[in-house]
Amino acid sequence: MATIDVRKVLVLAIGLEEYAYGKKYSLPGVASDAVRFAQWAVDCRVPPEQVWLARSWSGAETPPPENVLTFDGAQHDIEDLFIKASKVRGDLLVVYWSGHGVLNRSGQRVLYAADAYAEAPRVFVVDQVLRYLTSDAFPGFDNQVVFIDACANFSAEMKIPDDLSSGPLNPNGRTFRRVSQSTLFAASQGEYATHDRLKREAAFSNSLLEWLKENVCLPIDFPTVVQHIDDSFKVLNAKGVTRQHPVTRIFETGGGQRDTQEFGGGIPVSGQTQQVLSSAGMSPRQLDRVERELRSGAALTEAELRQELIAALDGQIDATGQETVDLVALVVTSYDNRHRLIEGLQARAATSAERNFDLEIFLERQRAVSSFVEAFGTVNLQQMNEAIRLVVPELDSMPADLEQALEIAAGFGYESLIKFAVAVECLTGDQLPDAVFAPYITGPALGLLRAGAAAAPPEGVARLVIEIPCVDGPDARFAWPTEFVAHVKDPRNGWQPKTVVPCDRTPDGFRDAAVPVIAKMAGGYGSFTVGFLLPRAAFVALPETWPFAASHLELTRPLGESWPTALHVAERRAYEPVFRQWDEAVKRIAHSLLFNSPTLEWIPGASSVTAIQDSIAGSKAHLQGLEFAIGTVPDDLRRDPLIASIVAGAPYIVWATDPPSDWTKTKEMLRKFLKEGDFKTIPERLRALRRDDPEGVVSTLRLVWDDPDALPDRRSELPAMA
Repeated sequence: MATIDVRKVLVLAIGLEEYAYGKKYSLPGVASDAVRFAQWAVDCRVPPEQVWLARSWSGAETPPPENVLTFDGAQHDIEDLFIKASKVRGDLLVVYWSGHGVLNRSGQRVLYAADAYAEAPRVFVVDQVLRYLTSDAFPGFDNQVVFIDACANFSAEMKIPDDLSSGPLNPNGRTFRRVSQSTLFAASQGEYATHDRLKREAAFSNSLLEWLKENVCLPIDFPTVVQHIDDSFKVLNAKGVTRQHPVTRIFETGGGQRDTQEFGGGIPVSGQTQQVLSSAGMSPRQLDRVERELRSGAALTEAELRQELIAALDGQIDATGQETVDLVALVVTSYDNRHRLIEGLQARAATSAERNFDLEIFLERQRAVSSFVEAFGTVNLQQMNEAIRLVVPELDSMPADLEQALEIAAGFGYESLIKFAVAVECLTGDQLPDAVFAPYITGPALGLLRAGAAAAPPEGVARLVIEIPCVDGPDARFAWPTEFVAHVKDPRNGWQPKTVVPCDRTPDGFRDAAVPVIAKMAGGYGSFTVGFLLPRAAFVALPETWPFAASHLELTRPLGESWPTALHVAERRAYEPVFRQWDEAVKRIAHSLLFNSPTLEWIPGASSVTAIQDSIAGSKAHLQGLEFAIGTVPDDLRRDPLIASIVAGAPYIVWATDPPSDWTKTKEMLRKFLKEGDFKTIPERLRALRRDDPEGVVSTLRLVWDDPDALPDRRSELPAMA
């Protein structure tokens, strides 16, 4: 997040410990935690009149900071608080809410207001509130951070009404703005958020407030606080103090489009089932996989699966009203129940595939995955992606989190699972206890595998960069040169000495000299990327479309289909302020990608040069898309939209030479493309897309990929042009 003005921050702190349900539902200490959060905001120099505090007390009140605006905790009071906040404009909104919460029958999180009681369960539906904050009903804050400390178990378990599908602040019918919203929930779906009534302490809020006490500053470093909370609960869960797994949801929208990523805990199960799973070492997501595996492996409809599960339970419970996934948990976590199910499945098996279905092998794999999930500490997305690429190099889609990555590796056998785990050890520097590996590999073999992983130099990507340096100066005009520079990056030994290659001073002359250089690279490396580091005016050469064949025995195809091909902008390296903007942008993006899935933001065709610069400067997206074709280069480069994007610092840009007839379809295709793989491999994956659809819109896509790893040293141009 960019630097913010603390005078333009609004903080909403809500702590509800007393409820109309009665004293036994009180949460002592929760309102005091909200006061502590408000005090932290004031200590950060947020003006007290912009710190708003809503609370309900079950005991002695903690006085709020002086001049802080206070509200009661009834539903209409909290609704008024948010409506009042919708009139404010600023740089950052921070929301903290601690109190009672459940899941409704649809699996949505809801939060209770203080005036809720059995006959009138007054609630706020969390997703509705979060969407309200990103809608045109709440236009004042484009950057939002939300902390919610509440249970997320099923309401039916609490013997209370579960038809809690709507509440105040419903944004239906509203339009959505470009907003960055980061939310941290105390518990995954199906879990309780631990609260100690005697100590007047909530585990999540206590951990959060500890971190805030040591970090009295704004903006909040969200990835770092998430890591702190994650580390805290790994310790608390290991000690048996808690059984909860905080969930992060990163949400960004670009004017009407919604893009949500939730990590961990996405499968809602009852708290009873959660306890059953915890004792068996399984997660809700693994339970969901077991249910799907049962249905596909045994070729069952849901009704048939329920029938077999009820038979396996042998009258132990009344299955009426029980969710199928809860029945699966009760069966597969019990030896006797499980074997009755297996016997029933074998009795009805009609094909060899159904007869060969082995539930025990699948469950053993899930237990192996669980053991590694529990053993590993924090593993960021970049480390996880790098490890899974080493084990499954041809993977089409990157996993969302560590559990899914382990499941993918285990799907290729225990050897792949072990290799993945050792690769993660090597990348994170955290070695697991040998006992975690013991069921699957001997100690000496594990030692050899670890030694090999540690000794192996990092395998990079072979790269060829063909460079025409940028001619400097305000009056400089581009002319095709008499020579260019070829740079080769060896995967093990880095950038090699540059080669100067003569060429005719025409686009065709440049192409005719460059193609043999590429063919020579193809003779030395089985795979590599091709980059063209060119002045903006030289982009007209369209190197992605050059006919290419590595030998006389091959038919030609466009270079962009033959090898991963991208463009690099020479002007970015020629002007110091532009270079600094780029350097800051790539560092910000690299840090963001450690914790977030990549995002794409489109710049509309009617945008002026200044509008393009302003849009990119304020964007949190990782990849920028130009929703228009770039025409000929203007005499004044300052009026060129691509140069405007470069000046604003965008390192990664995509556009089409021929605008598609259906932009909506193209945008959706690229959104999925971005989500389904590793950001760093976009050039390689784009080449695969071009091959799959050589006549489609993908063949017209051009990519600026100014990634530090893809570029030689900055002052690498020809001496005559230095």
